[in-house]
Amino acid sequence: MEVYRVERKLGSGTFGSVFLVRAKSDGKAYALKQIRVNRDDIVGGVIAASRESTINKALLAGCNDKTRQYFVNMKEQFYTERRGLKGTSVWNNIVLEYVGSTLSHHILHNLSLPKDILIPQIINEVAYLHSLHIMHRDIKPSNILLLEKPSMQAKLCDFGEYRSMLEAIFCYDPSKRPTASEMLSYCHCMCLLGKNGREKLAKKSTDNINSKLQLVVRSGKFQLGFKSVLKTIRSGKAKLLLVADNCSPLRKSELEYYAMLTKTTVHHYQGNCLDLGTACGKYFGVSSVAIIDAGDSDILRTFEN
Repeated sequence: MEVYRVERKLGSGTFGSVFLVRAKSDGKAYALKQIRVNRDDIVGGVIAASRESTINKALLAGCNDKTRQYFVNMKEQFYTERRGLKGTSVWNNIVLEYVGSTLSHHILHNLSLPKDILIPQIINEVAYLHSLHIMHRDIKPSNILLLEKPSMQAKLCDFGEYRSMLEAIFCYDPSKRPTASEMLSYCHCMCLLGKNGREKLAKKSTDNINSKLQLVVRSGKFQLGFKSVLKTIRSGKAKLLLVADNCSPLRKSELEYYAMLTKTTVHHYQGNCLDLGTACGKYFGVSSVAIIDAGDSDILRTFEN
């Protein structure tokens, strides 16, 4: 924090707060989002801290000049410690482009809004996210920033609740009660698929996908374990990534981040590390598998269709 000067608090959420800061070197304004990552009473804080920075990096890495304006640019990310009466706490700091206003501010203060410009922009931004199989799941006026100069531009922010469409569709657990925003996003996905798409999707149950895993791994062309899998993804050799459902959240986020950069298909295996190891013909636990060559199996086509 030696390079930034905090001016005022902009807002707060479940896991942290957002501050207006200025760089001491040139006085440029930024938004600093701080997320506490070691709060013992909220385990989800660890997940939120990792997911927020991961999705920002992935989105910006894949953007071109046109799509980059859809989102708030991230300058950097770092960790800091604070010492207090209850001990030392660690915070994930995400430095973002500062956008002066929000849609909620304009609505509350009855300020004029060019609806013919903003509505198409927001629709394009959501459509772009869906093309990457990403659901925001928390779109509301306070999460739509408005850049007024040089021209009015809406920007989506706060991706702490995002989810992969593939995860939501292929690994939907009926025993868990979905949120209202999750159901709305899921219904939107179903509408986009159309009748033929929904019929194809109905045939691809999780049991159907998992039953084909052994066909894939019998080819022997796969990598086991976090380090070897991560190396395979980074080198662009992985065709498919399998992740056990009890994989460490931080490791899972790192795997998903590099998989998104290399456009590798990710399947969240509905079983623990031992189950995944057994499916791979190995009698030990493994939290992640990278498939290099699917052999004679059609599992890749199953995911791509």
